[in-house]
Amino acid sequence: MSILYIQIKLDYEREPEIAIKVVGESGTPPKSTLDPEILCWCEDNNFILVTNNRTSMPVHLAEHIAVNRHSRTRNFYPQSKFKY
Repeated sequence: MSILYIQIKLDYEREPEIAIKVVGESGTPPKSTLDPEILCWCEDNNFILVTNNRTSMPVHLAEHIAVNRHSRTRNFYPQSKFKY
């Protein structure tokens, strides 16, 4: 079980009204959607983006914020990156 899954599960148990969506699901942008469009969709639909994309997403997020858009984004770092 990943750290991300545990956090989402705990939040969902406290707030069962939380909507968890995955890109490509019904009502979300398709999987081929570019990062800037995903950021806009999340902002427009009041979603927090959770991603492990540390290559292109930080650049697009900076551009998104630079044009006075807003975003609630969390980077997901796989558990294997941490030393316990």
